[in-house]
Amino acid sequence: MHKTNEPDHCPVLLRRHGLALIIGLFLFLAFLGLTQTAATLSIVIKIPFTWSSSGEAYFWLAHALLLFPGGCLIGYGLSPWVAGWLRNAWQRTERMPRKERTLALVLMFAAVVLTARLSHAIILSDYPITDDEYATKFGGQVLAQGKVMTHAPLPFEPFPKLFLFERTEKITSSDWIGPQLAWAVAEITHSGPFVFAVLAATTALCLALLMGSLLSPGYGSAAFVLFFFSPMAFALSATTHAHVLSRAMIAVTLLCYVMAVKKGTSKPWALTGLALGISFCCRPIETAFILAPLFLHLALTEISREKRLTFPIRGILLGALLPFAVFLLHNQLVTGHY
Repeated sequence: MHKTNEPDHCPVLLRRHGLALIIGLFLFLAFLGLTQTAATLSIVIKIPFTWSSSGEAYFWLAHALLLFPGGCLIGYGLSPWVAGWLRNAWQRTERMPRKERTLALVLMFAAVVLTARLSHAIILSDYPITDDEYATKFGGQVLAQGKVMTHAPLPFEPFPKLFLFERTEKITSSDWIGPQLAWAVAEITHSGPFVFAVLAATTALCLALLMGSLLSPGYGSAAFVLFFFSPMAFALSATTHAHVLSRAMIAVTLLCYVMAVKKGTSKPWALTGLALGISFCCRPIETAFILAPLFLHLALTEISREKRLTFPIRGILLGALLPFAVFLLHNQLVTGHY
């Protein structure tokens, strides 16, 4: 009976998928046409940064009401044609030998590095896109000279002071020490934004390794593809923003955490703490909000079980000691306070 009815259902399903595809494409076209039909569809950046234009609210409403459902309908409409290819790719990934899988990871890493570097060169013309990036690069140039601050130019009044810190007639970047150190490495090695392209690829690689370790190689590849083609991740990977560093080190921290749990030795826990500390030096608030629940759960579990600081906690504290010391020392030298 199933075989008899199957041909009758296929045309109906194809019509449904085709209709979904047409409606999804129409919603995308409607979104693109808003710039011609809605005069307020514009984003304007003004000071203070908390100010938001009515056009920006209109823009995000259009995303929610047009782009998101349109994308879902397009995905559903294309599913009969891409399902078979995706299934074969998944099975091929799952059966991939270890050596071939390692080579694939290397190629994926290189692809993200190349994409991020070319995007910065072509789209941004190798310039920082935000004022804080300019200030952070300046701070890295100061650190590359073996200083934490440099003398302010006189007269200093005509110069822009946005995202700069001034004290006792000396100036530096007001950003955290992590991104400034990354720019210092870039200045010393004359590699420029390439350092940030490598860090952008590090996030993608760690996601692939993390999901591959927790689930399977197929899930690792899927995590890599989703990150690589994510509009937000792709756009930020083309920049030299501090978030590129913090998300990379958060991904490294999570990967080291999983490896430490599996191996159960002190060294992986120390590496976890080191990655945690470096991420904290890049963006403390972001790192704390994302990783604090994980490490709080670990601390409560270990202490309640052993009634003392076990080697996972000791290893994390030992690994995080150096980055935290650098963080506090830099704050004291620049601001006079810890």
